[in-house]
Amino acid sequence: MRGRILLAALLGAALTVTPAQAAEAGCTWTETPIPGADTWGTTHVAGGTGTGNYAGSVRRVENDQLVVQLVLWAGTDAPGRTQLPPPGYQQAAAVDQNAAGTVLVRAYALDQTGAAVFRYHDLGGYEALTGFKRVDPVAINDRGDVLLTAFVDNRTEAVVWPGDGTPPVVLDLPADNYVVQATDLDNDGTVLLHLAQGPHLWRAGMLTPLATPPGYRLTAATSLRGGLATGYTRGLDEVATYQALLWADPANPEPIKGAAIADEVNAGGQVIGRDAGFADAVWQRTTFVDHFPQNALPTRVFDDGSMLAERTGGYSVWRGACVGSS
Repeated sequence: MRGRILLAALLGAALTVTPAQAAEAGCTWTETPIPGADTWGTTHVAGGTGTGNYAGSVRRVENDQLVVQLVLWAGTDAPGRTQLPPPGYQQAAAVDQNAAGTVLVRAYALDQTGAAVFRYHDLGGYEALTGFKRVDPVAINDRGDVLLTAFVDNRTEAVVWPGDGTPPVVLDLPADNYVVQATDLDNDGTVLLHLAQGPHLWRAGMLTPLATPPGYRLTAATSLRGGLATGYTRGLDEVATYQALLWADPANPEPIKGAAIADEVNAGGQVIGRDAGFADAVWQRTTFVDHFPQNALPTRVFDDGSMLAERTGGYSVWRGACVGSS
């Protein structure tokens, strides 16, 4: 997901989030609806290439049975194409998609032995990632590396399955700092984890904590892209106020101005999240840009500056021409 960032850093002094300044910093938003699938059901769009292609699923109930089908969109001019599941599996659904179009898929075995993980290469078909039990796919990066969790030696572990054909790597973690959640995977192979001792980065066997700023606690990280991590922390005050954070340096968290929670970041530093009133908004690194249109719920921000958002009845792609953009 490489491309020109549309929400560039704002010109002049940094903005704080007040109604007047938010209006001055506003964007002109353009919405492009994503058509539904080529069959009936409720559509879910999970990810995209950042170049106009998307992956997701369609769900419906037939004869009291849940039916889930993988769906691919080539642009936004035609309905998404449903795909057959892998042989011996059902309920195939996209979890993520990388810039090359490879889709990370979860499917369930017909013999009821549980979930399995696949890379789907469209015309190249399904590539099974086997050898683990109780698997849960999380993310795929542009190299094709896959992050998942699996049940190994009676506990949940984070696993990276490289895209170059080399064997999967079970992350070696201290016994007292076990995996709570595997969160994200950057293009250089860095893994974002929530461990027993809080959020950490794992890279080539090295574990680095993401620092919590003074006066806060209960820190969580939500996204990792281009060496930037986002998340949030809670204040020590009586109401445990939320404060969104950005880490360009794991040791130096930066508060995102006026933000309670940062949900996702792209490689250019665009952040989607929620302000102090939990309204959806966009920031450039730590500087407020604009509130998101009220009829949409942003779910992903791609490296080309486009944003995927859920709306009533489906999904759309949004772009913002903003103050200070070039």
